Amino acid sequence: MKQISVALTDNFTFDSDNQALGSGGSSEVRKMRSSHHPRNLYALKKLNMIYDETPEKFYKRCSKEFVIGKHLSHSVHVANTYCLVKVPTTTYTTRGWGFVIEICAKDLFQLMERTGWRSVPLSEKYCLFKQIANGVKFCHEQGIAHRDLKPENVLLTHDGVCKLTDFGISDWYRTDPQDQNSPVKTCEGMIGSSPYAPPEA
Repeated sequence: MKQISVALTDNFTFDSDNQALGSGGSSEVRKMRSSHHPRNLYALKKLNMIYDETPEKFYKRCSKEFVIGKHLSHSVHVANTYCLVKVPTTTYTTRGWGFVIEICAKDLFQLMERTGWRSVPLSEKYCLFKQIANGVKFCHEQGIAHRDLKPENVLLTHDGVCKLTDFGISDWYRTDPQDQNSPVKTCEGMIGSSPYAPPEA
């Protein structure tokens, strides 16, 4: 996972329309262009410090999400993660860490919000569900739990391919990800988005 450069401005520029693609509690997503091939569009996920996070913990959180996203980029049903970058203070963002990911047309929630979603044929909805299930299966085969699966975290390409994204609270099953015989991790407390929590949580 070595990179020649980690400075965002070495290889990317903010899109001229200053379009924010989304935001959450600990991040914001903006449209980017390649400096060398301006027709190529990408998304920058800029991570923000949360609560009383130290710079060390912040970097550790950013790099962990990047490593998991990069590791899962081999599946057609996971959004590609390209590079970890240092983001400078600009008109659009404050300085910090982020990573450049594949840009998609919309997310599943935006599709479900549209008028007429109820009349979409069941076979098309099953097709979306099957793609999501394949993405989750791939994550599990790699020893990773997503832990925040929801329509907002399923992206759709112009061709209708579903891609999982947002691995901010994802984690490896094992205490040592490289050793399948190491103990299974256990987690405590609520995590993820409450509207999508299972009834037993």
